[in-house]
Amino acid sequence: MKSGLGRIGPYSTVVLLLAFAWTAFPIYWMLTTALRPSSEVFQRPLSFWPETFTGDNFGRVLSGANPVPRFLANSLITSVASTIVVLVVAIPAAYAFSRLRFPFRRGFFFTIMMAQMIPLVVMLLPLYIIFFQAHLLNTFHGLVLAFASLSLPFAIWILKTFIDSVPTELDDAARVDGCSRVQTLRLVIMPVLGPGIVAAGSLSFLDAWNNLLVPLALTTSLEMKTLPAGILLTFQGEFRTDWGGMMATALVVALPVVLLFIACQRFLVRGLTQGSVKG
Repeated sequence: MKSGLGRIGPYSTVVLLLAFAWTAFPIYWMLTTALRPSSEVFQRPLSFWPETFTGDNFGRVLSGANPVPRFLANSLITSVASTIVVLVVAIPAAYAFSRLRFPFRRGFFFTIMMAQMIPLVVMLLPLYIIFFQAHLLNTFHGLVLAFASLSLPFAIWILKTFIDSVPTELDDAARVDGCSRVQTLRLVIMPVLGPGIVAAGSLSFLDAWNNLLVPLALTTSLEMKTLPAGILLTFQGEFRTDWGGMMATALVVALPVVLLFIACQRFLVRGLTQGSVKG
């Protein structure tokens, strides 16, 4: 009698194809919507293939008729800067939680992890009040600080679990050779922490790149909006939404992120899996 796994085996290809279709259909629909004229977006009966192809939606995006290049620059600046801040803070913090023994260590780490569980919507109002009093609204450093604070707990957790998998004998050997804690982190731990750093940095970058609520709440001018908020406010009007332009913009701005993810995929998988098991 075959096991349950054996009975499922012949259907694995069908299951994978269905999963692929379920995942790829939204991307296909975005592409076909971007290639349709506005008159066909809401036509009935619904057509899964454009009757008339047009490149006007992509032309308006690439020509700069909309402030998409400004939104793209804002997203790049804030995402890269917040990722750098996250890594600069998370690497020594993760090392301290993994290697050092100090009072309330577990309590501090548990508190940091609890912060990741609070919904962003709940934190927006107090965050707005704090940033308003600190004169950080509608500024790049305000957005960077907000993005970094939201990504920091997860980055610390990833890097800590990865450092936990590094044998402590390496630290002991470095201490015998006269290295301080900082030198041990810089010369011994960080060279083997590459996949974990790539994983934490990539996820922090994507979290900042895709964040919609923070730039909506903490910026007041259209010139300071990042891509998610800028696209929403530019293409959605009171009586009409330019779905063709919105989908074309979404495809254009998603391409660099997809290429980045493909380039870092090997490091992401290694960083997330190798750091998940202590060895």
